[in-house]
Amino acid sequence: MGSCWGGFGWMGAAMLFNFVLGLGLLALAVVGVIFAVRWLAGAWGDSPRDRSGDDALEVVRTRYARGEISREEFDRLRRELA
Repeated sequence: MGSCWGGFGWMGAAMLFNFVLGLGLLALAVVGVIFAVRWLAGAWGDSPRDRSGDDALEVVRTRYARGEISREEFDRLRRELA
């Protein structure tokens, strides 16, 4: 005889579980691809934008060490770059 699932027993619950599991796996795959692409592109860690400030500060330090700029100009540039 029939049950509360329309005669299919646990078939309806299993279909719902498989649907939710499938969506979860699909979301996990999409997130994995996004992380892989960002990691391969170098978007995390030592990015060029992060290094540009350090490079500019290094140029200012070098110019100050050579005597090309005064202490006041060095301090001003260092504050602007920090």
